[in-house]
Order: sequence, then structure tokens, then C-alpha cells
Amino acid sequence: MQILESLVDRGLAQRTVVDGIDEPAYVWSGYLQQRIPISRTTLLSPFDNLVWDRRRTMGMFGFELFLEAYTPAEKRRYGYFSLSILYRDQLVGRLDPKADRKGRHLQIKAIHLEPWFVPRANDRFYASLAATLRDFAAFNACDTIGVRFSDPDDADDRLREALRAAVPVDQLHAATD
Repeated sequence: MQILESLVDRGLAQRTVVDGIDEPAYVWSGYLQQRIPISRTTLLSPFDNLVWDRRRTMGMFGFELFLEAYTPAEKRRYGYFSLSILYRDQLVGRLDPKADRKGRHLQIKAIHLEPWFVPRANDRFYASLAATLRDFAAFNACDTIGVRFSDPDDADDRLREALRAAVPVDQLHAATD
């Protein structure tokens, strides 16, 4: 805490209030002088700095994070190593990927969207997630992507459709609706 306060004293950080968190929060002063653009959809490991503190994640995003790698398979709700889906500035769900590098296939065993998150028909969510999954597949040396299960029921079909429609990332993120 002393280090953070010394940054405040030197004008490098500022104290701020974050809804849902009782403790003081700090932000780098440089962020306050610039508009941070909304970026593409991102998949977060349960150990990512944004979400590893489960209490903070719940307070900031209303998102309950689960790490089920050590949970028996029959008791898992979201999957062995589910990744949180960060869409714009919200955690909107999670997916359970499995890369078969020998077969060069990325299987999305399940995608679960938060009950409150209902993408509109014209929303860019599925196209944005598809672009992210294509990059994730390439990173894992996979040429194909499959989707097995979804909650809500239509999310798998909508994601498959978006995966077939290869929209260039620069076009996908050019607008900010």
C-alpha cells in the first residue's frame, strides 16, 4: 500500500472508487488522459490478472469464476479449464476448449453465456468471438474448429455460423455500436 501511495504522491497514480469493491483502487494517471478504445473479444485464463482474484471479479463484473480442473468430471459445471470471455468491457460467459494438436482440431466442448447476456441478432458478439477463436486455433496449431454444446441452446449454432463467415478483424472492430 505504501508503494501505491507513493505513486499517488508523485502524480503517477490516482485513487479511485470501483463499484462493488470496498478497498481503495488505483489507476495509472496516464489512462485518465486518454480514451481507451474497446478492443476485441478476449479469452482469459483463470489465472489472468484481471480475474484471478475471484472476490474482486465478482465485485467488479458480477461474474463468478470457477476453476474445475481438480473437480471430478461428473461434477463440473463449465469444464476442465474453462476460459472467461471478455467482450468489450464485460465478462459475458466462458468456454471449455480442447486442442487436438495431432489432429489439428480445436473443439469447443461447451460455451456458456451469462443469463443476462443476450446478444441481439445484429450484435457483433459472435463474429468477434469467432475471430478470437480463429486466432486461438492458429496459436494452438489447429486448422479446424468445432462447437459441441452451448447454453443458451442457440449459441452453438450462432457461433458455428460466425466461424463460417470469415469477417476480417479490421472490419469487425472498426465500428463501436
